[in-house]
Amino acid sequence: LSKTGLVVADGANSVAVFKTDLTETADEFWSSGPFVLMTSGALFGQTRRISSYVGATKQISVFNAFTSTPASGSSFKLINGGG
Repeated sequence: LSKTGLVVADGANSVAVFKTDLTETADEFWSSGPFVLMTSGALFGQTRRISSYVGATKQISVFNAFTSTPASGSSFKLINGGG
């Protein structure tokens, strides 16, 4: 599973948790190995492994925090890490 052209949404983002424009509603849909690769903004090029995904809120949590909070409107893609 991989997905490109995704955008960080506005909503109580932090260095380890951010809201997305993903459409999947199942909890943990994106938490079996994929990585987040930031493709624009101040975090361009940073990659983090997903620790959890909440379908109701579309929030991704990562194992290791980014160096700053992902900004609303920044783009990212998901890269399958094996699962």
